Amino acid sequence: MPSQDLFSEEMLFSPSISAGEFAFSAQDARRSNGELNDVGAQDQAHRTLENLNVALKTAGLDLGSVASLMVYLPDYVDAAEVAQVLGATLGKNDDSYPATTILGVAGLEGGCRVRMDAIAIKQRLRSIAADGAATDFGQSLPRGSRREFLILIRGRCG
Repeated sequence: MPSQDLFSEEMLFSPSISAGEFAFSAQDARRSNGELNDVGAQDQAHRTLENLNVALKTAGLDLGSVASLMVYLPDYVDAAEVAQVLGATLGKNDDSYPATTILGVAGLEGGCRVRMDAIAIKQRLRSIAADGAATDFGQSLPRGSRREFLILIRGRCG
């Protein structure tokens, strides 16, 4: 899923690929020329989500198609600010919010303070109730979702 609007390092990985019904994308806040103009974690989170949306659009998807999101932060103190950006951008409704994990890491390339890896799905998802009954939710993502062989389960600690 190449896009001239996104930065692509000369390394052994692709920032985005499409595989069947799924799209996988790894993005940070760098612009297409590799420059990092945003210094704060909140601004970088916004820019990273913009880049992620551009990457997903090349596969005919958008942020509403994201089923799973991994957020990497070299300074975990930024987690609350980044979570606010995620909530404002993705919505605070449990039925639309992707399964999300925020991880503290030792560092990110290019001086980035935020990196996000997303898995998006092209087909409708179904909610799996405790009794095993399935309900269609369109592109929204309920707490436990299944699409053929993929099962995504969301939960919270505490």
